[in-house]
Amino acid sequence: MPSKHIFFVVRYSILLTGGGSWKAAKQDLSAYRRQLFAEERLDERIRLFEGLTLQSLKSQQFDADVSVSLVILTSAELPAHAADALDRSIQALPDWLDVKVVQADASGPGLRQLTQTAIDSLLSARMASSGVPYATVRLDDDDILSRTYVQALSRYVMHTFNDMAVSFPKGLIGTVSRENRRIDSVRRYYAPKHAQGIAHIASWSPADETPPRRNIFDCGRHTEIDTAVPTILDASFDSYIRTFHGSNDSGSVDKHAGWIEELPAAPPQALEQFPDEVFDAKAVTAAADARKDVRQRECQQIFAKLQACQRERGRLRRTLESRWHRKIGNKLRR
Repeated sequence: MPSKHIFFVVRYSILLTGGGSWKAAKQDLSAYRRQLFAEERLDERIRLFEGLTLQSLKSQQFDADVSVSLVILTSAELPAHAADALDRSIQALPDWLDVKVVQADASGPGLRQLTQTAIDSLLSARMASSGVPYATVRLDDDDILSRTYVQALSRYVMHTFNDMAVSFPKGLIGTVSRENRRIDSVRRYYAPKHAQGIAHIASWSPADETPPRRNIFDCGRHTEIDTAVPTILDASFDSYIRTFHGSNDSGSVDKHAGWIEELPAAPPQALEQFPDEVFDAKAVTAAADARKDVRQRECQQIFAKLQACQRERGRLRRTLESRWHRKIGNKLRR
């Protein structure tokens, strides 16, 4: 029986009025509901979730002492066609990934309580009577994780790190093609305490009458998580791809294009840590070739400037030598 457990918690088109749906508080609820459940948006989200996020979860590599669950928090109001599409995606997942879908009422419990209730039910059904360390991982429905994410996180899933957070700050930025919903351009990215895959470590025992009610959604804003709990930063590998596309909650690709373009290009070996299926291979290769051409032109321009500087240096040296020889000659003639 596994001695540690990892829960991925995904918010999938969830509508909560009690603070769980961060945009709901910023606009009229009825308008937010229409936007959240718009057919075009839901069709886009399932394509991203299925083709990117679930693909990366299916590719996870880990040891036998680890078990993995996926908790999907969605809305009880999710339209039938979207709920059916979500169910079909879940049915295609491997047996080792235990999935629990929680359909939440808009005015019901918040994210923290929904998450903890789901975790407790899964742990009590599958874990031994002894204390079990576990991690809750925040994962958005368009995030991509490295194949080795679970393996890396499992090193910290132990009682030693109880009530601590883990952040893997090193990763990539990927823009998503509008044509096939695959990554077509990739950049290097480093962001401590970013949202993608940030985790909280806790422990559980069915013998406890009041088990700890602590999970990743108890820890406040991810950017300030180190003010809530001690936080481990592990930048030993590229752990995630943060995606930008047409339906980001944080804004469109065009809104972020400026600062993304300034990031360094990701080397080919960085892409090898992620499943091939999430990439538009031809587009990524073409983008890499284009950046290579740009670098070559920049190098050629720099080389040309260096050559010009060397020629100018030679001309100045010859001029100075000529003047020095004339000066010495004049002195000798005197």
